[in-house]
Amino acid sequence: MKFMNTRRRPKGLRTFIMFWMLGLVVCFAAFAGALIWSTTQLQAMEARIYVDSQALELSHQLETAILGERREDLLYRATGNSEHVRLRNKEMAKAVRLLGMLGKNATSEEELSIVRLVKLRFEVYRQSADAQPLEDVEPLRVKTDELLKAVEMFRIQNRNQMTRTIQASAALNEQVDRLSQILIVLLVMAVVAGSAILMYRIIQPTLALTRVSQKFGQGDFAVRARVYRRDEIGHLCDTFNDMADGICALEQDRLHFVASVAHDLKNPLIVIGGAARRIRRQENISQDQAGWLDRIAQQVTSLETQIHELMDAIQVETGSLELNSSEHDLVALVRRIKENHEEVYRSHDFAFEAGCETCPAPCDADRMERVLTNLISNAVKYSPEHSMVTLSVAREGVRAMITVKDQGMGMAPEDVSRLFKPFSRLSRSADQARGTGLGLFSAMRIVEAHGGAISIHSTPGQGTSVRVALPLPRS
Repeated sequence: MKFMNTRRRPKGLRTFIMFWMLGLVVCFAAFAGALIWSTTQLQAMEARIYVDSQALELSHQLETAILGERREDLLYRATGNSEHVRLRNKEMAKAVRLLGMLGKNATSEEELSIVRLVKLRFEVYRQSADAQPLEDVEPLRVKTDELLKAVEMFRIQNRNQMTRTIQASAALNEQVDRLSQILIVLLVMAVVAGSAILMYRIIQPTLALTRVSQKFGQGDFAVRARVYRRDEIGHLCDTFNDMADGICALEQDRLHFVASVAHDLKNPLIVIGGAARRIRRQENISQDQAGWLDRIAQQVTSLETQIHELMDAIQVETGSLELNSSEHDLVALVRRIKENHEEVYRSHDFAFEAGCETCPAPCDADRMERVLTNLISNAVKYSPEHSMVTLSVAREGVRAMITVKDQGMGMAPEDVSRLFKPFSRLSRSADQARGTGLGLFSAMRIVEAHGGAISIHSTPGQGTSVRVALPLPRS
């Protein structure tokens, strides 16, 4: 049988994750784009600053060349030495070359305009230098000053331009830093917010579903997963609940079937046991036949005990366990049970200890007798012959404490917690004694139905002590 969830598969969580990741990608793309753009702008500004610095250097060299040419010209006019003419011509050629380079390094219309002015005044200056008589230097000085002023104008323009570029670069760096900080904060907020939402929408329902699954696996078939919201996790919870409903339905059918079979087995067992006991009381049977009849009666009793355990377990699981409670003296009840078992289990010694003369408490005597019979049976099964099984009753505050203690093999702590699970038996004990594995489970549920609790204290090699705590009526 398959459990199918036909609900439409929601996409809320998937859609949120998709848009969240898309938002992160957009933020990363914006951050990367801003970095690339700013890097490109800064590189362009650095290139412009570099070109302006070269132009500034060229203007200094041009000024030096013009002054050098003037110096050599004046020395020639003063001395008449032709060597000064050669050096003057050399400086003039250098100035022409630098002036050509200066135009190539101009980066703005203002600089180009000043470069054209410098070239114009340089051409006027060169023509005047070639045509001016040796004794007349004043007009040439004026033209030299005008040329140097034009070069100074270029240098001032170049410096201002470099200053503006550096300021723009600093401002761009500041804007990029601010933008980067904003984008980083947005990214961090998006990551933190998205992670928190994902944790709230995934971790919380997942942990809740895990706890419910653990309880369901431990036998609590009534638990169901809470559907926090209609997304993929909610769809998973719906699927789990559908599966749990189907399993519970199958479990109820199984329990009803087992209960029906157990009920049908009770009547023939009563007939078989009664017939065996009646035949056993006849006087004309042989010793061999009497032995067989005793074994039949014992087996019938064992089967009846197992059927009672099975019926109790089924009633507990189906919620139909009803107690016929009335006030009983637990001291007298436990003493009577001890005396009955002394006759049945002659292989062991029994002792009874009472911490009080009487201990009246409301209980279902038949079911409590079945609980203690199960505990005594286990004590006898798992302890050596002629060892002591001790039953005791005592008051502890508002509770009555019934204890069954043996001197058997004992158990490890990790094995004790498994004993109260239905159909659970320890591997080492399964070979020593037969049983259904329902005895302690049904005993625990019967005691809990009385409002009490049952606990086991055991040490390997030192025996086991089972304590049944029952509430006492308030005086």
